[in-house]
Amino acid sequence: MKTNKTTMNGLAAAICVAMTAICLAGCEKEKTGSDDGQGNEGQKTEVSSVEVTPAEVSLKEGETVRLQAKTLPEDAEGTVVWTSGDAGTATVTEDGTVTAIAAGQTEITATCGNASGTCKVTVTAAEEPLADPVAGDWYYSDGTWSTDLDPEREVIGVVFWTGNPADEDMLLAAEHPECVHGLVVSLSGDEASPWQAQISAYGATVWSWVEENTEGFMDGVCHDEYSEDDNLNKKLGYNNTKAAEAFNAGAGNGLWPVDAVAKAAAYGETVPAPETSSGWYLPSAKELSLLCSGEYDGNIYDIYGETATAELVNSRLAMLEGSAQLEGYYWSSTESSSYSYAFEVSFSSGAVGSGSKSGSSDHVRFILAF
Repeated sequence: MKTNKTTMNGLAAAICVAMTAICLAGCEKEKTGSDDGQGNEGQKTEVSSVEVTPAEVSLKEGETVRLQAKTLPEDAEGTVVWTSGDAGTATVTEDGTVTAIAAGQTEITATCGNASGTCKVTVTAAEEPLADPVAGDWYYSDGTWSTDLDPEREVIGVVFWTGNPADEDMLLAAEHPECVHGLVVSLSGDEASPWQAQISAYGATVWSWVEENTEGFMDGVCHDEYSEDDNLNKKLGYNNTKAAEAFNAGAGNGLWPVDAVAKAAAYGETVPAPETSSGWYLPSAKELSLLCSGEYDGNIYDIYGETATAELVNSRLAMLEGSAQLEGYYWSSTESSSYSYAFEVSFSSGAVGSGSKSGSSDHVRFILAF
């Protein structure tokens, strides 16, 4: 049977038209998606709002924080774009990380579609690093210091020695490893007191009880004041004070407490020390000597007529109303091996000696390590 050429051409054309229609229908379906049953084929959910957390943040220059952006409703689709209102104050990366550049305020904006959310950023100037302390510096309640008096901060003491105060006191080094800058004397707290009023009734050194009933303390007793290697020449005030506090807390020892150390604890309640410090304690004979005479190349028991540091500190104390001058005799936390005596320092001559623990004419004054 012969096929008409015209007929074949018409059939081919019809097939081509049909295939084109099918392709067009498929493309349209791919473009619009499936029908949701209400004639809305493939419409994407738009973002209606953007929540940025935190909504406010304060940073110092150089600090960073990463913000989070939440788009609503949750099934909405879109990409969040972060921008800064002032890149000179704070910048932001594509993942929401903000970097503080310079003091000021700006807003960081997270945008998705037609919706956006913001975070208010406040940048403050970075604190300048503290200069190394020197004797005579003011020491503040926030743990900082300065040579010039800052009226915006609360002064609680005067730096009288710089260096590592824990180089001989292992307890101080273990409990306050951050205290490597020096020693500070309190502005006040100066009062006459016995070292241990009931020493006659007790009849032994505090160290003898500490050694028998506790662990972790160093022997702070002076066994030979004529030896330069004796404990008399070591900075052990923190150790001695904590040992005496353990003694005071011991069962039955309330009958004969170390009064001078109890006053140090009471002063700490009245004038809190910064967390970055050791807290107030009763200085050892060596530390008292540093406060009065400064560094001495030799046995402090030989000092006489050296009061330069006390004079410097008193000149600073005289500038503050309510502070107490350093004068007279002061108790140290250093016991003598002769149980009824403890060491004292004369601030009129710098001389180091010992006095009866029950005597009430010596004064107490407190220091801290920082």
